[in-house]
Amino acid sequence: MKRPSPQATHNVTTHKMPHKKHLTPLLLATALFALPGTITAGEDTLHDADVSSPVAYYSKEESPYTCQTAEGDTTSTAPNSGETSPSPFHAAKSDASRAAYYSDNTSDAPRPNILNAKMFAIGYSDIQDTYLSPERYCGPELRYISHTLRTKADSPWCRAILNEGYISSGKSRSKNGNVLSGAYHFQYGAMRQWALLDGRLTLSAGGQGEFLGGFIYNTRNGNNPAQARLAIGIGPMARADYHLGRVSIAYEASAPLFGLTFSPNYGQSYYEIFSLGQYDHNCVPTTIVSTPSLRHTLTADIPLLGVTWRVGYLGDYRQQNVNHLKRHVYTSAFMIGIVVRR
Repeated sequence: MKRPSPQATHNVTTHKMPHKKHLTPLLLATALFALPGTITAGEDTLHDADVSSPVAYYSKEESPYTCQTAEGDTTSTAPNSGETSPSPFHAAKSDASRAAYYSDNTSDAPRPNILNAKMFAIGYSDIQDTYLSPERYCGPELRYISHTLRTKADSPWCRAILNEGYISSGKSRSKNGNVLSGAYHFQYGAMRQWALLDGRLTLSAGGQGEFLGGFIYNTRNGNNPAQARLAIGIGPMARADYHLGRVSIAYEASAPLFGLTFSPNYGQSYYEIFSLGQYDHNCVPTTIVSTPSLRHTLTADIPLLGVTWRVGYLGDYRQQNVNHLKRHVYTSAFMIGIVVRR
């Protein structure tokens, strides 16, 4: 083979390597253009990360199929399939949802145990209000009850929240007069718990605050046909739970000790109160002496057909004697509903 002449070799164009100071920007630009295509996992790419949330990165010490967060959360891919199986954290589509997952799963505080029962109660009511009539009226009552019990594993305290509303009707003994009654009742209680008998029996005691608002309407009266019911109070509260196999039996009782109630005075009309502005001791402080009342329930939680059923008895006895006027609303009812734990 004939060698090229020195002249031909001299005419060949030679390409010199760039100087070192020109090489660094070139490599940097190449890396920036290649980075989004080199590390991808669905929508969870590195350029989506934000400094305000845990940042996912690929650990150099781990396998290239392992994705690791700054807190050590990992997810892996199958080498042969080429598909990623992200953890719930990495499956989150936004930094906000990732932060929510992170806070929910790394918090040291135990999550509260919430037991909620939604029930209907059907029973019998006895109503008397001497502002409307000295007669007693008795009849059926329908009530909706939502009872929630919140506990925590690291706390001996529990919270009891009650929301209930009811409506009832009654007839006089002579069957010639009717009343309609309805009310909404809210109660919030906090109780200290003690576990006995290896946890089968739990005793709770504490205090509660409540609000009650409602009405009583007499269909026969023309001058003063209705009476308003407004009251707030605080008092003791107690509860006992006993676990008998899969069945849980509970008794709960509460009573207002002190409070404040609204009542017209004897012989005073609502027209005088609200139209003429004639206040006459209508906001009355109350004690257990003037308003001896009690609300108690006895229930059983029974798992059946994949649902936990709650059945039981409700006794709600409300009475007051203020401004020379007497009122009582007594209720005895059967309750049934379902229990949801979350």
